[in-house]
Amino acid sequence: MRIFAICFFALIGMVNSSQGALVFSMVQQVAGPITQGNTAVFDIFVADNSATPVLGGVDFTVTIASPNGGVFSAGSVPATFRGGATVFSGGWIDPFPLSSNAGFSLSVNNGPGLFTMNTSPALLATVSVSTVGSLVGDYDLTLTPDPDGLLDIGFNPLTSSASSYITSYSISAVPEPTSIALVSLIGGAVGVRFWRKKRAAAV
Repeated sequence: MRIFAICFFALIGMVNSSQGALVFSMVQQVAGPITQGNTAVFDIFVADNSATPVLGGVDFTVTIASPNGGVFSAGSVPATFRGGATVFSGGWIDPFPLSSNAGFSLSVNNGPGLFTMNTSPALLATVSVSTVGSLVGDYDLTLTPDPDGLLDIGFNPLTSSASSYITSYSISAVPEPTSIALVSLIGGAVGVRFWRKKRAAAV
């Protein structure tokens, strides 16, 4: 019996040690500066750098470091997960408030919706950042995994390849009305010139 128990726990250790580490990343859906007053959506991805464990649960927080860099206005998770997304702002709150801290606590559905990890990034969640009232500048979005909240489908602990992950974004000023008028004027002039050339060629 003792030999069986030793072999069993040794086997569990081998399974866990064969797993790699989770790698998180964040990508802005529409690249480029965010114009003040607009909203940008960021996709959050997760991958495993060496193995293919089936993800059971994952907890992490996404933070806007500067109070001038906007606030989270919405968030969503794929249908693979149950429990939805909640925001951490002095406690777990659902739905998303206008906060600079977005906390996710996700658990994976059993059955056909199992979330199998591989080395290619898979969509984990999305967050929307509203820049109403924000200031022009460069800002960081920081994702921090909870070491105690990363589990495979068998409730075995998973690790993260880093303690935090950072992606940068920029907020730009709203174009001046004179600049917009100038662009419209130039565009109109080009259109008229093209129309005249086309008409002359037809004659």
